[in-house]
Amino acid sequence: MQPDPGLDYYRKLNVSELFDEAKEYWAGLVDRVKLTLPDQRWEDAFAAIIGHAAMEMNEGAPDVAVVNYNVFNRDGVYVANIFQKSGNADLAAAAIDYFTHHPFNGRSYPEADNPGQILWAISQQWRFERDKKWAERIWPSAKRIAEMIKYYRTTTGPHWVQMDSLDFGDDLAKDKRRELKPGRCDGHHPEYTEAFDIAGLKAAAELASIAGKPADVEQWMGLAGRLFKTYDRKFGTNLAKSYGSYSVLWPCRLYSFGSGKAFDQFKTKGKQNPSGWRYFPLATAHQGLLAGNREAGYKTLEAHLDHDQMRGWYAFDEGGKSGSGGWGRVRTTWNGNVAMPHGWAIAEVWLLLRDSLLFEDDDRLVLFGGVPPKWFKDPKGMEIADAATYFGDCSVKYKYDRTRDEGTMNVSGSARPPGGFVLRLPREMEVRVSAAGREIERRDNGDFILTGDSTKTRISF
Repeated sequence: MQPDPGLDYYRKLNVSELFDEAKEYWAGLVDRVKLTLPDQRWEDAFAAIIGHAAMEMNEGAPDVAVVNYNVFNRDGVYVANIFQKSGNADLAAAAIDYFTHHPFNGRSYPEADNPGQILWAISQQWRFERDKKWAERIWPSAKRIAEMIKYYRTTTGPHWVQMDSLDFGDDLAKDKRRELKPGRCDGHHPEYTEAFDIAGLKAAAELASIAGKPADVEQWMGLAGRLFKTYDRKFGTNLAKSYGSYSVLWPCRLYSFGSGKAFDQFKTKGKQNPSGWRYFPLATAHQGLLAGNREAGYKTLEAHLDHDQMRGWYAFDEGGKSGSGGWGRVRTTWNGNVAMPHGWAIAEVWLLLRDSLLFEDDDRLVLFGGVPPKWFKDPKGMEIADAATYFGDCSVKYKYDRTRDEGTMNVSGSARPPGGFVLRLPREMEVRVSAAGREIERRDNGDFILTGDSTKTRISF
């Protein structure tokens, strides 16, 4: 049940006070990162979807959709990532706490992607917040989940787990235990579940390092390495098939973004149109974006922002028949078989939009890798204020001077990526980039690496 403050609460407030209070609350959530962009739909979608995601938080539980669905890990971790990247770490922490107390969510049986997804969400929280007290608190749960992955990936089955506990193994009470079948996820998709196993074990090793547990670091990284070799042998020649194309680079980061098997297979993945289940085309586009395909970002977003459901409210449904949940108890003419806004669907829109503006690639921060080429010559310019990144808060301000046919970009904030900032300009653009009187060499893929004093940059077209 949602909390009810009672009628007296509302009677004490006049209408203006009530709306002012609500506006202040929501502004506090959606305004922590601010965008100014040539297409205002990007700004509006960015803000509105944060609000939709927060509405789905049901007393700490990240429901997939209000009324229709309760928690699914597969949806909830993406929603938690919105909170992490929008500066709402407290909501993300609440979602993670729910996952650690209820590790398997959604079906009446456990699915094999869930443990790795929890560890992935934990590692994201650490990378964005760097909160050592929180890391120390969550470490016992992270270690237990890593042990669970080791149990079901390295021993013979059947493998027993508990839906509402991190306990596992043959000692579980028979009325509590459920069988965790390898690869089970929306049917059978080991190309997805095993990707999250590997990402999860790497996350556990990262938390172990923070906790000062070198033996655990060695154990989890070693197991992740062995499982990756198996994964690469099974799926490496066809990474873009089925659920692999929703997980390999984004969000699991199993392969390099700039070279190798995944890069070769995803660099041609460009614009993806909305079709079928909403989240899948967006997730596929995200692989292409991280592999350097600009059109996978802005053209996919344009196609989705043009969709009727996204106009004004920015509230995608799931793309198919959903669970009706509690709609039968509500007086409405709304179609109760449609879950809207659907957590995973809107999360994939938001996260693709965010990464089109800036994303982390190993020790570098890539800027403007998925924005339309014409934006670099738009008089409105582009501004990102106080974006959360792995390296700290980052603000970027880009302005174009038509008379000089020149752009200037200033980067500020606490973010100091060890490998520098990457200004990713369209390859077809003939430009010279300089900083502090020094011209910066352009890489073959069109990138300019900005380090040291080059955070104030001049772009001459």
